[in-house]
Order: sequence, then C-alpha cells, then structure tokens
Amino acid sequence: MKISKLVSILAIAVAALTVVPVASAQRGRAHVGFAGPRVIVAPLAPPPPPPAVVVPPAPFPGAVWTDGYYDYNGGRHVWVEGRYRRGRAGMHWRGHSWGQRDDGWVLTPGGWERD
Repeated sequence: MKISKLVSILAIAVAALTVVPVASAQRGRAHVGFAGPRVIVAPLAPPPPPPAVVVPPAPFPGAVWTDGYYDYNGGRHVWVEGRYRRGRAGMHWRGHSWGQRDDGWVLTPGGWERD
C-alpha cells in the first residue's frame, strides 16, 4: 500500500512539472529559440504590429540583440520582449516570424543559423 501511494504522489508531481511551462506564457517570458520546432496556429488573425522598441546598449562584448515577437497563448497574441544573447561564432540569429496557411497564422520560432 505504501508503494502505490508513493507511485501516485510521484505521478502527480511529474504531471505538475509538465504543465507548469505550458501555463507560464505571460508578457515578458523568456525567449523561445532553443526548444526545437513548435507549431502555433492562431486561427483568426495575424499578430499586431510590433511595438516601438529602443534597443539598450549591449551588456557584454559579443552580445547579439534578438528582437521581441508575438507568441500566441490563451486565444490571444502576447508580446515577448527582445533580449541580448551571447553570439555564436559563424552563426547569426534568425528572428521568429509569422506566416499564413489555410488553417490560420503560424509562428516559426527563431534560432541560430550558420552564416
């Protein structure tokens, strides 16, 4: 009986850990870009135009600014702030982009690409 209770507790803990990242899409959340391919379909409308942004000075040598973008969460577009990343030799950052398909608007995540 104690083992089955422990298994149940562990199952609940694992389920809670897998739900937290999905539910955390809020204004200012961390940039996506290393999570791998992810398809987000916004069925009704494209994202609004990006807000005007003043890029702050680079905080360290070799810093690369990655523009902000609109994510889609909870049935609405949510702005994710831009930020600096450590540059990678022989690579450049390709920003997130939205494109239209038959079933709606699709977000293609940004990421590092070879020069």
